[in-house]
Amino acid sequence: EAEALIAPRAPVDLRVNLLRGGRDGALRLLAHDGFTAEPSPLCALGLRLPPATAPDIQSSRAFKSGWVEVQDEGSQLAAALSGAAPGETVVDYCAGGGGKTLALAAMMGLKDDPSAGGAGRLIACDVSQKRLDAIHERLERAGARAEIRRTGPEGQGTEDLVGLCDLVLVDAPCSGSGTWRRRPEGAWRLVPETVTRLAALQAGILARAAQLVRPGGRLVYVTCSVLAEENQQVAQDFLSQSPDFRAGSLARALASPLVDPAAVPRLSALAEDDFMLQLTPHRSNTDGFFIALYERPL
Repeated sequence: EAEALIAPRAPVDLRVNLLRGGRDGALRLLAHDGFTAEPSPLCALGLRLPPATAPDIQSSRAFKSGWVEVQDEGSQLAAALSGAAPGETVVDYCAGGGGKTLALAAMMGLKDDPSAGGAGRLIACDVSQKRLDAIHERLERAGARAEIRRTGPEGQGTEDLVGLCDLVLVDAPCSGSGTWRRRPEGAWRLVPETVTRLAALQAGILARAAQLVRPGGRLVYVTCSVLAEENQQVAQDFLSQSPDFRAGSLARALASPLVDPAAVPRLSALAEDDFMLQLTPHRSNTDGFFIALYERPL
Protein backbone atom coordinates (compact mmCIF):
# COMPACT_ATOMS: atom_id res chain seq x y z
CA GLU A 1 0.00 0.00 0.00
CA ALA A 2 2.85 2.39 0.79
CA GLU A 3 4.02 2.30 -2.82
CA ALA A 4 0.85 4.14 -3.84
CA LEU A 5 1.89 7.04 -1.62
CA ILE A 6 5.38 7.52 -3.03
CA ALA A 7 4.59 6.99 -6.72
CA PRO A 8 5.34 9.81 -9.17
CA ARG A 9 2.59 12.29 -9.92
CA ALA A 10 -0.17 10.61 -11.88
CA PRO A 11 -0.45 11.33 -15.61
CA VAL A 12 -3.72 12.19 -17.32
CA ASP A 13 -5.05 9.22 -19.27
CA LEU A 14 -7.66 9.45 -22.01
CA ARG A 15 -9.72 6.74 -23.68
CA VAL A 16 -10.46 7.24 -27.36
CA ASN A 17 -14.15 6.77 -28.09
CA LEU A 18 -14.56 4.41 -31.05
CA LEU A 19 -18.11 5.65 -31.56
CA ARG A 20 -16.55 8.93 -32.75
CA GLY A 21 -13.39 7.71 -34.45
CA GLY A 22 -9.91 6.25 -33.97
CA ARG A 23 -6.81 7.17 -32.02
CA ASP A 24 -5.12 8.98 -34.91
CA GLY A 25 -8.10 11.29 -35.29
CA ALA A 26 -8.15 12.02 -31.57
CA LEU A 27 -4.42 12.81 -31.62
CA ARG A 28 -4.94 15.28 -34.47
CA LEU A 29 -7.80 17.01 -32.64
CA LEU A 30 -5.75 17.29 -29.46
CA ALA A 31 -2.69 18.58 -31.31
CA HIS A 32 -4.80 21.22 -33.05
CA ASP A 33 -5.68 22.62 -29.62
CA GLY A 34 -2.11 22.45 -28.40
CA PHE A 35 -2.26 19.22 -26.37
CA THR A 36 0.68 16.88 -26.71
CA ALA A 37 -0.51 13.31 -26.20
CA GLU A 38 1.12 9.97 -26.83
CA PRO A 39 -0.24 6.42 -26.97
CA SER A 40 -0.47 4.92 -23.51
CA PRO A 41 1.44 1.68 -22.87
CA LEU A 42 -1.31 -0.81 -22.04
CA CYS A 43 -4.53 -0.06 -23.92
CA ALA A 44 -4.85 0.18 -27.68
CA LEU A 45 -7.27 3.11 -27.36
CA GLY A 46 -5.43 4.92 -24.57
CA LEU A 47 -3.66 8.28 -24.73
CA ARG A 48 -1.47 9.86 -22.08
CA LEU A 49 -0.95 13.53 -21.29
CA PRO A 50 1.44 15.22 -18.85
CA PRO A 51 -0.09 15.75 -15.35
CA ALA A 52 -0.14 19.52 -15.78
CA THR A 53 -2.66 19.14 -18.62
CA ALA A 54 -5.45 18.01 -16.30
CA PRO A 55 -7.18 21.36 -15.67
CA ASP A 56 -7.38 22.21 -19.36
CA ILE A 57 -8.31 19.02 -21.21
CA GLN A 58 -12.05 19.59 -20.85
CA SER A 59 -11.69 22.76 -22.92
CA SER A 60 -10.42 20.80 -25.93
CA ARG A 61 -12.56 20.00 -28.95
CA ALA A 62 -11.57 16.36 -28.62
CA PHE A 63 -13.23 16.24 -25.20
CA LYS A 64 -16.21 18.46 -25.95
CA SER A 65 -17.07 16.46 -29.08
CA GLY A 66 -16.83 13.13 -27.27
CA TRP A 67 -13.75 11.81 -29.07
CA VAL A 68 -11.97 11.25 -25.75
CA GLU A 69 -12.92 10.63 -22.14
CA VAL A 70 -10.68 11.13 -19.12
CA GLN A 71 -10.16 7.63 -17.73
CA ASP A 72 -7.17 6.13 -15.96
CA GLU A 73 -5.61 3.35 -17.99
CA GLY A 74 -6.28 0.85 -15.20
CA SER A 75 -9.99 1.58 -15.48
CA GLN A 76 -9.77 1.30 -19.27
CA LEU A 77 -8.13 -2.09 -18.90
CA ALA A 78 -10.86 -3.33 -16.54
CA ALA A 79 -13.48 -2.58 -19.20
CA ALA A 80 -11.36 -4.04 -22.00
CA LEU A 81 -10.82 -7.34 -20.17
CA SER A 82 -14.58 -7.76 -19.67
CA GLY A 83 -14.91 -8.67 -23.34
CA ALA A 84 -18.20 -6.81 -23.83
CA ALA A 85 -19.37 -7.34 -27.41
CA PRO A 86 -22.14 -6.21 -29.78
CA GLY A 87 -25.41 -8.06 -29.33
CA GLU A 88 -24.87 -8.91 -25.67
CA THR A 89 -26.92 -8.01 -22.62
CA VAL A 90 -24.47 -6.27 -20.29
CA VAL A 91 -24.95 -4.79 -16.82
CA ASP A 92 -22.63 -2.22 -15.26
CA TYR A 93 -23.79 -3.11 -11.75
CA CYS A 94 -22.18 -0.26 -9.77
CA ALA A 95 -22.00 2.32 -12.54
CA GLY A 96 -21.25 5.41 -10.46
CA GLY A 97 -20.58 8.33 -12.79
CA GLY A 98 -20.46 6.08 -15.84
CA GLY A 99 -16.81 5.92 -16.91
CA LYS A 100 -16.92 2.19 -17.52
CA THR A 101 -20.46 2.45 -18.89
CA LEU A 102 -19.14 4.64 -21.70
CA ALA A 103 -16.29 2.24 -22.38
CA LEU A 104 -18.68 -0.72 -22.51
CA ALA A 105 -21.06 1.15 -24.84
CA ALA A 106 -18.19 1.82 -27.25
CA MET A 107 -17.12 -1.83 -27.14
CA MET A 108 -20.69 -2.85 -27.97
CA GLY A 109 -21.09 -0.23 -30.70
CA LEU A 110 -24.13 1.25 -28.95
CA LYS A 111 -24.59 4.61 -30.68
CA ASP A 112 -27.23 7.07 -29.49
CA ASP A 113 -29.11 6.53 -32.76
CA PRO A 114 -30.30 2.89 -32.68
CA SER A 115 -30.74 2.92 -36.46
CA ALA A 116 -26.96 3.45 -36.75
CA GLY A 117 -26.34 -0.09 -35.54
CA GLY A 118 -24.85 -1.57 -32.42
CA ALA A 119 -27.22 -4.32 -31.34
CA GLY A 120 -27.35 -5.26 -27.70
CA ARG A 121 -28.47 -3.93 -24.35
CA LEU A 122 -26.41 -2.09 -21.74
CA ILE A 123 -27.89 -1.32 -18.33
CA ALA A 124 -26.09 1.02 -15.93
CA CYS A 125 -27.21 0.46 -12.33
CA ASP A 126 -26.41 2.24 -9.08
CA VAL A 127 -28.02 2.89 -5.71
CA SER A 128 -27.30 6.62 -6.00
CA GLN A 129 -29.55 8.67 -8.26
CA LYS A 130 -27.13 11.60 -8.01
CA ARG A 131 -24.31 9.53 -9.48
CA LEU A 132 -26.57 8.16 -12.19
CA ASP A 133 -27.73 11.64 -13.18
CA ALA A 134 -24.18 12.46 -14.28
CA ILE A 135 -24.22 9.70 -16.88
CA HIS A 136 -26.85 11.27 -19.16
CA GLU A 137 -24.67 14.21 -20.21
CA ARG A 138 -21.65 11.95 -20.70
CA LEU A 139 -23.63 9.56 -22.90
CA GLU A 140 -24.88 12.44 -25.03
CA ARG A 141 -21.38 13.84 -25.50
CA ALA A 142 -20.02 10.40 -26.41
CA GLY A 143 -22.86 9.63 -28.83
CA ALA A 144 -23.62 6.48 -26.85
CA ARG A 145 -26.70 4.89 -25.38
CA ALA A 146 -27.45 2.86 -22.26
CA GLU A 147 -30.38 2.22 -19.96
CA ILE A 148 -30.05 3.98 -16.61
CA ARG A 149 -31.56 2.23 -13.63
CA ARG A 150 -31.53 3.07 -9.93
CA THR A 151 -31.38 -0.04 -7.78
CA GLY A 152 -31.95 -0.77 -4.10
CA PRO A 153 -29.25 -1.74 -1.60
CA GLU A 154 -30.24 -5.40 -1.88
CA GLY A 155 -30.39 -5.37 -5.67
CA GLN A 156 -34.03 -4.34 -5.92
CA GLY A 157 -34.86 -3.30 -9.44
CA THR A 158 -32.88 -6.00 -11.21
CA GLU A 159 -35.30 -8.89 -10.76
CA ASP A 160 -36.15 -8.93 -14.48
CA LEU A 161 -32.48 -9.52 -15.34
CA VAL A 162 -31.87 -12.59 -13.18
CA GLY A 163 -30.14 -15.31 -15.20
CA LEU A 164 -30.33 -13.37 -18.47
CA CYS A 165 -27.09 -11.37 -18.75
CA ASP A 166 -24.09 -12.23 -20.89
CA LEU A 167 -21.84 -10.02 -18.79
CA VAL A 168 -22.10 -8.31 -15.42
CA LEU A 169 -19.33 -5.93 -14.41
CA VAL A 170 -19.14 -5.08 -10.70
CA ASP A 171 -16.99 -2.04 -9.93
CA ALA A 172 -17.62 -2.33 -6.21
CA PRO A 173 -17.49 0.47 -3.63
CA CYS A 174 -14.09 0.31 -1.95
CA SER A 175 -11.50 2.14 0.11
CA GLY A 176 -10.19 4.01 -2.93
CA SER A 177 -6.66 3.12 -1.88
CA GLY A 178 -5.77 2.72 -5.54
CA THR A 179 -6.08 6.49 -5.97
CA TRP A 180 -3.77 7.44 -3.11
CA ARG A 181 -1.17 8.85 -5.51
CA ARG A 182 -3.82 11.38 -6.56
CA ARG A 183 -5.36 11.86 -3.10
CA PRO A 184 -2.75 10.78 -0.51
CA GLU A 185 -4.75 12.21 2.36
CA GLY A 186 -7.08 9.22 2.02
CA ALA A 187 -4.39 6.94 3.45
CA TRP A 188 -4.49 8.66 6.81
CA ARG A 189 -8.28 8.49 7.07
CA LEU A 190 -8.63 4.77 6.43
CA VAL A 191 -8.99 2.52 9.48
CA PRO A 192 -9.11 -1.32 9.66
CA GLU A 193 -12.77 -1.32 10.66
CA THR A 194 -13.68 0.47 7.42
CA VAL A 195 -11.85 -2.12 5.33
CA THR A 196 -13.64 -4.95 7.15
CA ARG A 197 -17.01 -3.29 6.57
CA LEU A 198 -16.26 -2.69 2.90
CA ALA A 199 -15.14 -6.27 2.32
CA ALA A 200 -18.47 -7.54 3.67
CA LEU A 201 -20.33 -5.04 1.45
CA GLN A 202 -18.31 -6.10 -1.60
CA ALA A 203 -18.99 -9.78 -1.00
CA GLY A 204 -22.72 -9.13 -0.78
CA ILE A 205 -22.78 -7.00 -3.92
CA LEU A 206 -20.78 -9.57 -5.88
CA ALA A 207 -23.12 -12.38 -4.81
CA ARG A 208 -26.21 -10.41 -5.82
CA ALA A 209 -24.72 -9.35 -9.14
CA ALA A 210 -23.80 -12.98 -9.90
CA GLN A 211 -27.49 -13.90 -9.88
CA LEU A 212 -27.96 -11.89 -13.08
CA VAL A 213 -25.42 -13.90 -15.09
CA ARG A 214 -26.85 -16.47 -17.49
CA PRO A 215 -25.32 -19.94 -17.91
CA GLY A 216 -22.43 -19.39 -20.31
CA GLY A 217 -22.09 -15.77 -19.17
CA ARG A 218 -19.30 -13.82 -17.48
CA LEU A 219 -18.81 -11.89 -14.26
CA VAL A 220 -16.07 -9.32 -13.63
CA TYR A 221 -15.18 -7.99 -10.18
CA VAL A 222 -13.28 -4.69 -10.03
CA THR A 223 -12.09 -2.36 -7.28
CA CYS A 224 -9.87 0.72 -7.27
CA SER A 225 -8.05 -0.72 -4.26
CA VAL A 226 -4.62 -2.16 -3.49
CA LEU A 227 -5.76 -3.95 -0.32
CA ALA A 228 -5.91 -7.76 -0.35
CA GLU A 229 -8.89 -7.78 2.04
CA GLU A 230 -11.00 -6.05 -0.62
CA ASN A 231 -9.42 -7.79 -3.59
CA GLN A 232 -7.90 -11.27 -3.54
CA GLN A 233 -9.74 -12.28 -0.37
CA VAL A 234 -13.17 -11.28 -1.67
CA ALA A 235 -12.44 -12.80 -5.09
CA GLN A 236 -11.24 -16.13 -3.70
CA ASP A 237 -14.07 -16.34 -1.16
CA PHE A 238 -16.65 -15.83 -3.91
CA LEU A 239 -15.12 -18.61 -5.96
CA SER A 240 -15.10 -21.06 -3.05
CA GLN A 241 -18.69 -20.23 -2.11
CA SER A 242 -20.19 -20.18 -5.64
CA PRO A 243 -20.38 -23.64 -7.20
CA ASP A 244 -22.15 -22.21 -10.27
CA PHE A 245 -19.04 -20.21 -11.19
CA ARG A 246 -15.45 -20.97 -12.10
CA ALA A 247 -12.37 -18.82 -12.58
CA GLY A 248 -12.15 -17.07 -15.92
CA SER A 249 -9.05 -16.87 -18.08
CA LEU A 250 -6.99 -13.71 -17.91
CA ALA A 251 -4.73 -15.06 -20.64
CA ARG A 252 -7.72 -15.30 -22.97
CA ALA A 253 -9.00 -11.86 -21.96
CA LEU A 254 -5.61 -10.27 -22.66
CA ALA A 255 -5.96 -11.31 -26.31
CA SER A 256 -8.52 -8.49 -26.66
CA PRO A 257 -7.79 -6.08 -29.53
CA LEU A 258 -8.22 -3.30 -26.95
CA VAL A 259 -5.03 -4.42 -25.16
CA ASP A 260 -1.74 -3.38 -26.73
CA PRO A 261 -0.02 -6.65 -27.76
CA ALA A 262 3.31 -5.31 -26.51
CA ALA A 263 1.83 -5.01 -23.01
CA VAL A 264 0.56 -8.61 -22.79
CA PRO A 265 3.77 -10.17 -21.41
CA ARG A 266 4.02 -7.45 -18.76
CA LEU A 267 0.40 -7.87 -17.71
CA SER A 268 0.61 -11.67 -17.82
CA ALA A 269 3.45 -11.48 -15.32
CA LEU A 270 1.12 -9.67 -12.91
CA ALA A 271 -1.62 -12.31 -13.16
CA GLU A 272 -2.58 -14.34 -10.11
CA ASP A 273 -4.02 -17.82 -10.73
CA ASP A 274 -4.85 -16.68 -14.31
CA PHE A 275 -8.06 -14.98 -13.22
CA MET A 276 -6.91 -12.07 -11.02
CA LEU A 277 -4.86 -9.00 -11.88
CA GLN A 278 -3.58 -6.36 -9.45
CA LEU A 279 -2.45 -3.07 -10.98
CA THR A 280 -0.56 -0.46 -8.96
CA PRO A 281 1.29 2.77 -9.75
CA HIS A 282 4.66 1.02 -9.51
CA ARG A 283 3.68 -2.18 -11.28
CA SER A 284 1.76 -0.69 -14.18
CA ASN A 285 1.95 3.12 -13.85
CA THR A 286 -1.82 3.18 -13.41
CA ASP A 287 -4.02 3.81 -10.43
CA GLY A 288 -4.41 0.77 -8.21
CA PHE A 289 -7.03 -1.50 -9.79
CA PHE A 290 -7.94 -5.10 -9.05
CA ILE A 291 -9.70 -7.22 -11.67
CA ALA A 292 -11.07 -10.76 -11.23
CA LEU A 293 -12.74 -12.71 -14.04
CA TYR A 294 -15.37 -15.45 -13.63
CA GLU A 295 -17.47 -17.64 -15.91
CA ARG A 296 -20.76 -19.40 -15.29
CA PRO A 297 -20.53 -22.69 -17.21
CA LEU A 298 -23.44 -23.92 -19.29
